[in-house]
Amino acid sequence: SIIHVDHALKRVNIDMFAVDQVWRGNGFASMMVFLIQFRMVFHSKYDLFVCAATSAVPFWINKKYAFHMAHKGILQQHELLDEKSGNTKHLLWNGAPMQAKYALLRCFVQSET
Repeated sequence: SIIHVDHALKRVNIDMFAVDQVWRGNGFASMMVFLIQFRMVFHSKYDLFVCAATSAVPFWINKKYAFHMAHKGILQQHELLDEKSGNTKHLLWNGAPMQAKYALLRCFVQSET
């Protein structure tokens, strides 16, 4: 995953996120997403965005992650161009770091069983 903290725009961007096929299906991706979301406790005045390939949008819009499609009005020009020609979508997180913390802990407990 590539995480970019943009202090000027008060945004944290997940620019690339991938899980090796060997690790898929065991909850590792969920753990990583919840960990990133929990770390937003250190950036409480910032928005968390993800730039996702259109094929990955179903993963990101799963209600457990609390992401939704970002409104075109809040995207930068290059992000709008990416969406128009690059087969990407931008999503905005509307969750809370403490909710992510508890979801992360549940993932750890489930991985133990």
